[in-house]
Amino acid sequence: MDTSNTGFIYRLFGLRDGAGRTGSLPRDHPDAPVICQKNQPVLALKFDPRALPRSEKGEVLRGISQLHLDLTTLKPPPGFDARFGARLHKAFVARLTEAGLQVVPKDQLHLVPGQPTLNLYFSFSDPDDLCRYEYSVFASLTQEVLLTRDLRIKVAAGVWSHSTGSTAKGHQGSEADAILRVLEAFIRDHRQANAR
Repeated sequence: MDTSNTGFIYRLFGLRDGAGRTGSLPRDHPDAPVICQKNQPVLALKFDPRALPRSEKGEVLRGISQLHLDLTTLKPPPGFDARFGARLHKAFVARLTEAGLQVVPKDQLHLVPGQPTLNLYFSFSDPDDLCRYEYSVFASLTQEVLLTRDLRIKVAAGVWSHSTGSTAKGHQGSEADAILRVLEAFIRDHRQANAR
């Protein structure tokens, strides 16, 4: 970055002027448990989390019965009105409910173990360029996870994802159809994980 405006650089990285040079982030969250011994996780859990075999990809969906999602703010593509996101949200909620999953509002998400959240990202190219118009859909389910190397570290991480769009092999239908295919992929993978 070519700038002599150091104030801009500090603001860009969330620092006050000069504060980042000598200050440092706190080592641990104030409520994190104190771990003095290297074998403390083993003593607390009665097993070594690092010794667990790595789960199969779909296992992250096992046991999920509630999740949060909000599609109401999706930007409508050309040919759709402003209710595009609200209609899709309603369709998602109905289909997830039919599949045995409850959609919880944001203010109740903290009550759901792992706080699973289905995030959906929808983008499209310049709608005026009909010859090159394309769109893509990417969905990611995030959950709270602990790092096996340090159980004091808990983060929201993407544990499941799916993407599609106008250039996907075998694509047919509209933008809304592509978004709904993501939903069907999620339900399919959820069923597989919970059939065991």
